[in-house]
Amino acid sequence: CLETVKYKNERWIGHPGTISGYNTQVWYNPERKISLVIHSNTEAGLPAQALLIAYIIFLGDLFN
Repeated sequence: CLETVKYKNERWIGHPGTISGYNTQVWYNPERKISLVIHSNTEAGLPAQALLIAYIIFLGDLFN
């Protein structure tokens, strides 16, 4: 199932996922035509989700 996140009027469409030992985030910003793919080989603390949030904030601040 796809999810949508908005930050500073920028839309990100993507899908998070975990499986034993792995944590992944795949997101796309159609306005900027940017994709983010983050993969970590741990599920402790969901590091891919934390990096995704940091990148979306960084890119939102960079472009706006």
